[in-house]
Amino acid sequence: MEEREIGAITHYYGHLSVGIVELKDALKVGDSIHIKGHSSDVTQIVDSMQIEHANVQEAKKGDV
Repeated sequence: MEEREIGAITHYYGHLSVGIVELKDALKVGDSIHIKGHSSDVTQIVDSMQIEHANVQEAKKGDV
């Protein structure tokens, strides 16, 4: 499957393994994501997401 940029990580909390992502495209639980940065190159499955501390199954462009 072809990769496309769907957002940018604005904050990362290493002690929680949680990232805050500003989305440029839709994302849903179960999607495979590839995170590439200065010191990281990780592929993983999205197993949970929250918007304003509420669990969601999908998020759309512009959500944080």
